[in-house]
Amino acid sequence: MNTRSIQNDLNLLPQEAQQAAFEFIEFLKTRYQKKTKIKPSARKPLKKERFVGMWRKRKDIISGSEWVRSLRRSEWSK
Repeated sequence: MNTRSIQNDLNLLPQEAQQAAFEFIEFLKTRYQKKTKIKPSARKPLKKERFVGMWRKRKDIISGSEWVRSLRRSEWSK
């Protein structure tokens, strides 16, 4: 099967089927693309991540574990 034949077959399909074919091709491209590994040296140390310590100034959360337990109790009892 060559590219011209595929294009001709695609043009014979209704617009909805053409869109489905395009989406399937996009899926296949992501599935078969080469995966690049992150080098260990390129990774940030966890302490350097922006989310670490983002709630440290909150006065209403002394213990994160207790806060989560309390939240679960109140939400799951409804």
